[in-house]
Amino acid sequence: MNRLQALPSRRPYCVTLNPWPHHPPRGEIAAFDDTHPMYSFESMNTQNALPSLNGRHRSWFCGAYFGYGFHEDGIRSAVQVTRQFGWDL
Repeated sequence: MNRLQALPSRRPYCVTLNPWPHHPPRGEIAAFDDTHPMYSFESMNTQNALPSLNGRHRSWFCGAYFGYGFHEDGIRSAVQVTRQFGWDL
């Protein structure tokens, strides 16, 4: 994380998405249970309708679920929302 986030620290910070069941790491700062969307053909067929929700009730939506679940999909959908506000990143 130090290089990725440009952390000004000599201490190395690491992130893992996998559990450490037999050897818990010393110096653990935080642990989270996280989930990813479960895609089905039915849910993927609704993705084209998601942008039509934006602007209703003064709410806008973006996220990885607007694509295949990757970080890049979340960024792409966020850029699409910013364009609705007249911003182009």
